[in-house]
Amino acid sequence: MVILTDEIQKLKEVPNSGYESLKVEFLFHSNKLEGSTFTKENLEKYLKENIIEGSHDVDDVFETINSIEVFDFCVDTLGEPLSERLILELHQLLKKNTKDHARGFVDTWKKIPNIILGVEGKLDLAQPSEVPLKMEALLANWHHGTKDFEAIMKFHAQFEKIHPFQDGNGRIGRYLIFKQCIEQQVDLISIA
Repeated sequence: MVILTDEIQKLKEVPNSGYESLKVEFLFHSNKLEGSTFTKENLEKYLKENIIEGSHDVDDVFETINSIEVFDFCVDTLGEPLSERLILELHQLLKKNTKDHARGFVDTWKKIPNIILGVEGKLDLAQPSEVPLKMEALLANWHHGTKDFEAIMKFHAQFEKIHPFQDGNGRIGRYLIFKQCIEQQVDLISIA
């Protein structure tokens, strides 16, 4: 389904619109991939009544609450070009009040080499010292390249291979896909 920038920004302001359903679906699936214990019902209850039900790790609670703000921020910044500043701001919003925030891993590129858990075989991720130049090149190629479904997927694959943050790369990558699909009028990609 193709969603236009002006349509989603208008829907964001309308209570009980399709915007809330899209938000719940996106957030539930994206956060579940990262091990969130929030059910769809937990998420809907929080969105509608500001009540958190269930037993959740404190970071899971903060990241779930923060992810709602990140989703809205992505919609608010539709049309704003991808930049280092924007991507770092997405990460800062997602990770505020978490252990990573307390450790100094927020609003900055990774400081320690990291791995992708659950991946078999060797996947060479960028070293911390390589991240600034690799991100600069990735963004420069995005600004000058063709922007279709294939370009979005290539961007995402390169972003994940750089793995620029200590944690939160998958979620930030999915927010970027969401933003890019809407801006480029590409069918939204379902991530489940």
